[in-house]
Amino acid sequence: MFASIFYCTKSRQCWQQLALWSKIQQKAQLNLSFGVTMFEILHMLDPSQQVTLACVMWSIWKQRNDCIWRNEVMTSVAVRDKGLNLLTGWQNAQESRNRVSVQQHRIDDTVWRKADEGHFKCNVDTAFFKESNRVGVGICVRDDHGRLVKARTS
Repeated sequence: MFASIFYCTKSRQCWQQLALWSKIQQKAQLNLSFGVTMFEILHMLDPSQQVTLACVMWSIWKQRNDCIWRNEVMTSVAVRDKGLNLLTGWQNAQESRNRVSVQQHRIDDTVWRKADEGHFKCNVDTAFFKESNRVGVGICVRDDHGRLVKARTS
């Protein structure tokens, strides 16, 4: 596990892209146990870097399993971005949960942005109907030019 999280080519590229490689390498080369090495690395990082490390480690581990079990391969940039998206989602959920007052979301406050070049963007919306005990879901996939690729409602 230790080698695949830190030393495989794609993992190392992820850490380099996040400017964490030098700190990780400094502690990882001491040949300590995985647990001790992790605590050593975490001790060197600020809280923001610590949560980034955790989320990108999850993404690397998930990609490793997807590669082994599903033969699905992602670029190091995609693996890194998946971890960062997980972190952003978690931070947004924490922020929403911690708000003292409930604010009404205004449609004109939201600005949709197209996906990065070579990527797709999937938007999902749900509606809950208490009276009929039903849920509605809408999914829309767009390409990097903002063009509709696929949509579905249920």
